[in-house]
Amino acid sequence: MILLSYIIYFLISGIITLYVGYLCYDHGAVYLRHLLDDPVAVSVINRALLMGYYLINLGAISLSIMAWPSSLTLHEMIDLLAVRCGGVILLLGVMHFCNLAILIGYSQRQRQSISSHL
Repeated sequence: MILLSYIIYFLISGIITLYVGYLCYDHGAVYLRHLLDDPVAVSVINRALLMGYYLINLGAISLSIMAWPSSLTLHEMIDLLAVRCGGVILLLGVMHFCNLAILIGYSQRQRQSISSHL
């Protein structure tokens, strides 16, 4: 039962992580292009953000396995999967809002810099 829970957890978490990462990468490029005039910089920054995103999430997913009990009933497995997958989703949301806050702060500083030069 524990092996089945590992497989289900890695599949669900992996699919969610890959899908959200792709969406953020694809739609984030539009926002980065709005902030930066250099298309090469946009591409490099966007890929670096995606790589960091994947590394943090895959590390968190892998580390969460360490705290699992050695045997599970079906009910315990469902509860544990719900809690762990929910944790992954919360981590993704927190990371998304942190990135947005950083980019908004950068955008505001850039606007202030432009308006002070005028």
